[in-house]
Amino acid sequence: MGYVAIPETTPGSNATMDLNLTIEEGPQYRLDKVEFVGKKEMISRLQVQWKLAPGAVYDATYVDHYIEANREFLPEGFGRRNAQIATDCPKALVEVRLVVDPGEDASR
Repeated sequence: MGYVAIPETTPGSNATMDLNLTIEEGPQYRLDKVEFVGKKEMISRLQVQWKLAPGAVYDATYVDHYIEANREFLPEGFGRRNAQIATDCPKALVEVRLVVDPGEDASR
């Protein structure tokens, strides 16, 4: 899901510097869980469409693709801002929470 860039500079000729970057891939994050917040009948339809299983490698673009593919089931104006994505860095896990109906969100 991320990377670390390690810079190394070396003085060059004519008052220049050479910059070399070593890129190391970070840990591979996995989906821990996904939660849908809204009315039961709407959530049931949306859960069936969610294809990324818990434990699968997490793709940071999946939520955007999911929203676009399911526009017909989502309320008008629903977008990425309605998706709460939390990462647990030490465990390399991601939790996704889609707030389809803010009125049903008891955590507010």
